[in-house]
Amino acid sequence: MVANDSVDYLPGINAPATDMSTVYQVLTKSLQIKETLRLQSIVVVFNQALYAKATEIKWKHSAQFIAIVLRMGVFESVSRTLVCKMYAWNL
Repeated sequence: MVANDSVDYLPGINAPATDMSTVYQVLTKSLQIKETLRLQSIVVVFNQALYAKATEIKWKHSAQFIAIVLRMGVFESVSRTLVCKMYAWNL
C-alpha cells in the first residue's frame, strides 16, 4: 500500500532558537501534531546546533519523546561528508 507523505513547517516561535526551552517547546508541539494526525512517530529535522540540543533533551526525557525521530538537515550532513572527504584527500 502506498501512502502519501506530508512535509510541513511549524509556525515561527518568537524566542531564541538556541534556548533549550525553545527546542523543548518544538519537540512538545511536534508530539501534539503527532497525536492530532494519529501517527505512530514523527520525524523532526533540525540544523546541526539545534539537533545537538534536541538530542540532549530527548536523552533526558526519553520516555516522553520516544515517538520522535530526530534528523539533521541535509545541508549539515552533506557539509560534514565533504569536509571529511577533503580532509582524507588532503585538499
